[in-house]
Amino acid sequence: MLDAKDLELLRNMMGEVVEEKVNPRFEAIDRRFEAVDRRFEAIDQGFETMDQKFQALEEKMDRRFEEFEEKVDRRFEEFEEKMEKRIHESENAILSELDRVQKHLEERIDKVQANVDELNQYYRITKLENDNTTLLLRWVDTLAKRVDALETKIA
Repeated sequence: MLDAKDLELLRNMMGEVVEEKVNPRFEAIDRRFEAVDRRFEAIDQGFETMDQKFQALEEKMDRRFEEFEEKVDRRFEEFEEKMEKRIHESENAILSELDRVQKHLEERIDKVQANVDELNQYYRITKLENDNTTLLLRWVDTLAKRVDALETKIA
């Protein structure tokens, strides 16, 4: 069997082998892990940059959307104002035309009424003349009968 010195020597040799062979591998693995960590940090930083860019883009889009909504609201209000103005102008034009037509029709009605009044007056005059003529004819007829009666008495 091995004595203590041999065991110590084996330990030292194993320690040297470990230091010569294993330690450089561990160091290489550590360097790789560090490189991977740096890459992850770079990726994280890239993600943070992307997040910032997305957030800036989102804010920009929100501003543009709000500006667009404001433009649409303004244009809608302008359109409403124009429509109200045009409707008001149309109403005024229609009312003006109705007033003009009403005046024209009232003038024509007044003329027709004047003609009707004139015809009524003519009718009354004609009726009175006919009544007077009828009375005159009766009176003439009565006189003619009296003249005939006198002639018959005298003759």
